[in-house]
Amino acid sequence: RRKLHDQQINDVHGSIRPPPSNSKKPDHDEDNLSDDGSHMMLGGTKKRLNLEQVRALEKIFELGNKLEPERKMQLGKALGLQPRQIANWFQNRKARLKTKQLERDYDTLKKQFDVLKSDN
Repeated sequence: RRKLHDQQINDVHGSIRPPPSNSKKPDHDEDNLSDDGSHMMLGGTKKRLNLEQVRALEKIFELGNKLEPERKMQLGKALGLQPRQIANWFQNRKARLKTKQLERDYDTLKKQFDVLKSDN
């Protein structure tokens, strides 16, 4: 049974195949999702987004970093990703943006502090 289960999960490219029609399992297998909603490949590694998917997500993020549920579904279908993967990508991207902003703010404050310190 485990062998059949593994065959259903991954094909040569690591994509998910639905279980046989006589199976009582749902089309998606929650046991094979990572914490961020991406599908796990055999061996426990996550399938990475390809360059085309990342570029498309970056363009959409530039237009606005908030996503409505319906838009997530549309993007998921268009890019071949789960809506949860889309949501997590946006969440991670927002976190990176915030970190970069904090670094810029720190640099600005440090320069101002250094100027004040040298004046005294």
